[in-house]
Amino acid sequence: MKSVSLTWTKEGFALFGCSDGEMFMIDLDSMTLGIIFNPLVSNDIQNEDREIITMIAGDVNTILYTNDGLLCGGADGHLRLLDWTQTEFEKSKSLEINTTVSRIDQNIPPKFMSKLNQIAQSKTVFLSEELFHSQKWDLGSIIFMSPAPDYNSFVILRKSGLLQILQGQNTVFKLLKTIRSNISTFVGICSIDIAGISYFVTCNLSGQVTLWIGESGKQICSMEFCSAATCIKTIPGLPLTVIGFEDGTLSVIFWEDGQKPCIIQTIQVFKSAVEEI
Repeated sequence: MKSVSLTWTKEGFALFGCSDGEMFMIDLDSMTLGIIFNPLVSNDIQNEDREIITMIAGDVNTILYTNDGLLCGGADGHLRLLDWTQTEFEKSKSLEINTTVSRIDQNIPPKFMSKLNQIAQSKTVFLSEELFHSQKWDLGSIIFMSPAPDYNSFVILRKSGLLQILQGQNTVFKLLKTIRSNISTFVGICSIDIAGISYFVTCNLSGQVTLWIGESGKQICSMEFCSAATCIKTIPGLPLTVIGFEDGTLSVIFWEDGQKPCIIQTIQVFKSAVEEI
């Protein structure tokens, strides 16, 4: 089991997706771990005539929690929604709970159990079929998803370097814009809030860092760096991004008003590329 993706529920639980399709959730306060889906035991549960979500290797390589369900970006290029809005939960449903990691508090929080049941009994909806059916190019696997701070829209980054901006409300998703860089491949995205407006920041292999309006996908401004960008992360609650580069440097950028980005600091952290932040 290798965790490859992480998202947070509104209750503050950490939700993980694994390379083999397994999903589990952790309550950091009580250190309780619950298995939502385990490919190794799914056949036994299906033999009991109970509906469960089914995932295979690569299906949850990137996950994103929303109010209406859990978005799962797969290696096969499909976008899945684990929709719990239309589900009647069975409180008696058996889930695999592991509290042995906690030596202090052995009580499982009711909110934790409720969220586990909610996700485990979701209905899987394939969004890609409706959203991307008319696209004529190879979409490629989904490698990252980033929500806008207001959660009204989000961006998908595919292995091909293609960016897609989507807007969702009440489990209905609309493709707002598709962006393919004519300079070089996008390698990272993140979301920031500037004066109450949602933006996305991208970086690419040419060292270009660009700011986009979240709702329309309109490009606002960009910066050029000497080295190829490798990864990007936002600092929650602040219009700050941290970007890693091929030459081993990290740059912190302050997006003051969307028009005047400022490099606060650039430091050399590695002799080789910064692979992840």
